[in-house]
Amino acid sequence: MIATAETWRLQVFGANGWAEVGDVEHLDTWQLEVCTLDRENLHLHRSPQIMTFPETSTERAELEHFAQAAMAGRPLAVADGGEVHGVAVLEAILESARDGSRVRVA
Repeated sequence: MIATAETWRLQVFGANGWAEVGDVEHLDTWQLEVCTLDRENLHLHRSPQIMTFPETSTERAELEHFAQAAMAGRPLAVADGGEVHGVAVLEAILESARDGSRVRVA
């Protein structure tokens, strides 16, 4: 993850448009670009809307959220949110990379 120059980008497409956070050099300033379509007039071209959020350290916010959950004794993530499966997938990738075999994930 840190072997190349730092950059962050995420774009999501949906039935009614798209949203993108892109060209972020550091995880402290976010600008969200959203473009929706008009279902009544599909030929209408809309310019994306840009939303800028206050500068904040997302890494610090993540660590503070973790600490609050630990002190309160509550789960960090949503129950059954898939985090255990995500770790199983990562472990399977590592195992497969080590010996070149296919690894089944339950």
